[in-house]
Amino acid sequence: MEDKLKNIVVVFDLHGVVFSSSWRQIIILLWRCPHKIRGFVLLFNPFLMYTMLAGIYKKYVIEQLIETLVEKHPSFVPIKETAIAVANAQKVNKKTLKILCDLHVQQVKLIAFSNIGERSIMVLRERHPEIFELFSQVIHTSAHDNYVAKPSRQAFDKLLVHVNPAEETVIFVDDTRKNLDRACELGLLSVPFLKPRVLEIMLKNLKILN
Repeated sequence: MEDKLKNIVVVFDLHGVVFSSSWRQIIILLWRCPHKIRGFVLLFNPFLMYTMLAGIYKKYVIEQLIETLVEKHPSFVPIKETAIAVANAQKVNKKTLKILCDLHVQQVKLIAFSNIGERSIMVLRERHPEIFELFSQVIHTSAHDNYVAKPSRQAFDKLLVHVNPAEETVIFVDDTRKNLDRACELGLLSVPFLKPRVLEIMLKNLKILN
C-alpha cells in the first residue's frame, strides 16, 4: 500500500468541493456595503446587465466577469471590492477537509485545480492557510493566460505539467460533469463530488483512503 500511494495524485476542485457558498456571509457583506444603493440601481442599467449576461453566456469565470464590468462600466468600480468579497464568501466543508487531512497523513500528493482567479486564491489563502498547506500545487485561472478555465484543454494542460497519467494514478474530484468528462478524455480517473461521505466511500473502494 505504501508503494502504491507514491504513485497516486488526488486533484480537488475548490468551490463546491472544499468550500461552499456562505449565504450568511453574503447577506452581511451586501448589508454592510457602503454602495448598496448604487448596486441596486445598477441592476436596472440595461448596458451593464447586457455585459453581465454576455459574460455569463461566454462562461467567464467570476473574476474575469468582475474585471470586465469594471473595464466597461466605470459606475461599477465602487462596488468591485464588494463583488469580489461576495464571490469569495465561502465556508469550509469540514467533512471534505477531513478527507484532505487523512490523505495528507497517508502522504498522498494533493493538487488544487480551480476556475477561480488569482485574486480569489489570495483571499482564500489568507483566510485558510492551513488548507492550502495540504496542496503541493494550486492551479487557478489568471488574466495572464486569458482566464483559461476547465473544461478547456488549455486549462487541463496546466494540470498536466504537474502530473503524468501514464505513470501515476491521477484521481480528479470535481462537481461539474463537463470537467469530469474532459478529465476522462485525458486519462484521469474522474470521481464526481456529490457529498463528502460518498467521496470517502469511493476513495476507500479504490483503496486510496484507509
